[in-house]
Amino acid sequence: MTETFILKSGALGTNVLTAVIKPEDGEIHKLMILLHGKMDPEISEKSFYELPEDLSLEELCDKFHIMAVIPLMRNRYYISTGDYDCGKYVAYELPDFIKRRYGLPDSIEMILAGISMGGYGAALIAAQTGVFLKIISISGAYIANDVEIGNPEVWGSLTPDRAGLKNSFLYYFLPLSDLRESVERNVSAAIRMFKERGDTPRFAVTCGTEDWLYGRNLDFLKAMDDLNIEYIFDRIDGGGHDSESFRTGLWKAVEHLI
Repeated sequence: MTETFILKSGALGTNVLTAVIKPEDGEIHKLMILLHGKMDPEISEKSFYELPEDLSLEELCDKFHIMAVIPLMRNRYYISTGDYDCGKYVAYELPDFIKRRYGLPDSIEMILAGISMGGYGAALIAAQTGVFLKIISISGAYIANDVEIGNPEVWGSLTPDRAGLKNSFLYYFLPLSDLRESVERNVSAAIRMFKERGDTPRFAVTCGTEDWLYGRNLDFLKAMDDLNIEYIFDRIDGGGHDSESFRTGLWKAVEHLI
């Protein structure tokens, strides 16, 4: 069962269109916040409304007794700024609101999941806040290193000093001078915060072998290896950066963490 509503967010300073998918029998064992990938501004709401069907979320929630919550957010890789605090919203404001609205216990186990840009965001916010210890990353867009070195595959014709950059997601990775070690913007740096707090997170990571982000995901796994962070990786042979691979990956990841 899927319903949508508008949440007035103080952390983001705007109203947020939100979708909630509940198990048909009403039996909810876990709460999963799911972060979407990059949305084309011209079709973002259409894509947003199609996402539960694309991922077969109603069937997933029915099978595993999960409530899934998807907020429609901006294309900024879930990097927080003073006037748009993604971490505060995803880790605190949104789950607190959902628990009150649906009468869920404060102790309910939570999972933070994300697809593409949302996979990056899920790992980043989980590391920064310490609220989520089960994290799912589906075809995560781990491109901070590409941004830092100016890889044209990511930058295209833009340059760091171009005025038009402010209208691009790349703007939120600046400045480049400290991006490599920035826990505010670089997931590979931020995950060390788990170790600093003494947390023991569990990651489920999936990516298709034909996905242009496959190598970036392997690099991220290496960063977790270096910190001895536990993860399960599912390689989707022949999978690309598409809804079929996202659906397959999400189902596999949930099965690992449930």
